[in-house]
Amino acid sequence: MLKVPGGTGGVGHLMANLADVKESIATISPTDSVRAAQDAVQWLDAIHGTGEFSIEYSYEVIELIDVALKRHGQRLLDQYLALKPQAKFQEGLLWRAATGYWKALGDAYLGCISHVEADKKKQQQFTRIFRNWWRVQCARRCCRSSGS
Repeated sequence: MLKVPGGTGGVGHLMANLADVKESIATISPTDSVRAAQDAVQWLDAIHGTGEFSIEYSYEVIELIDVALKRHGQRLLDQYLALKPQAKFQEGLLWRAATGYWKALGDAYLGCISHVEADKKKQQQFTRIFRNWWRVQCARRCCRSSGS
């Protein structure tokens, strides 16, 4: 399981210490994509679910998680698409991990977009955040279309 960074340091939030976040991201298993996605969802929900952080800090943490989990997210989709019909339990596990991860990542980027739209001084960040959000939406659509 992914180590929860920070504790009560900084702003009093488990994602408040960037050094702890980076250290924990470095411990992500290179082989267990389901566990990595489940842990990433918890982190993304934690950073996205609070208004305690600046848009710059939130985006930095979200992007760190995104970059670290890129291979895992793609692997989940590939494994799901390659499953044989009789593997129902494995199918459900991969489906929940993949869709949960892509939804949480998309929601986190969308939260950043909302903050940037509200603050005219930060509009230069919009294109980069939007590009990441759009890539995530494409992956989510792939999940949806293959899961029907």
